[in-house]
Amino acid sequence: MLMLTVVLAVVVGITLGLLGGGGSILMVPLLVYVAGMDTKEAIAASLVVVGVTSAVGVLGHARAGRVR
Repeated sequence: MLMLTVVLAVVVGITLGLLGGGGSILMVPLLVYVAGMDTKEAIAASLVVVGVTSAVGVLGHARAGRVR
């Protein structure tokens, strides 16, 4: 089950990278139904995942000087 969760999380990460924001709507069902988390915990965790994904995405732009 852990491997399935990791694979699906990578798919969600790629989707976030291609489409931008809105990843919480993809992460919550993954965390609840596949990873077996409680709904409230999954919502909080999905916000952390989306925040980290956004922070990692901005690093490349910051290094290129496109962030003020």
